[in-house]
Amino acid sequence: MDGTSLAMSETRGRARLKDLLAACVHLQISDLHLVPDLAPLGRISGQLTPLPGQAFLTKEEMSGLTKALLDGHDLER
Repeated sequence: MDGTSLAMSETRGRARLKDLLAACVHLQISDLHLVPDLAPLGRISGQLTPLPGQAFLTKEEMSGLTKALLDGHDLER
């Protein structure tokens, strides 16, 4: 993946993360679980539940989410 694609992936990751966190606040979710090839899961009243209206996360999306959360130093480790 070239530099432009990496930057776009991180930008999309930040936007998706913002949407997921907004859904967590709205639904009063205590834990957010993100796994490639699964829909995002949230803990609602002690039960892990797929977040309504959220599509499965691809490996590329998970990579973008990871890059949005970690800085360059942490990604190198």
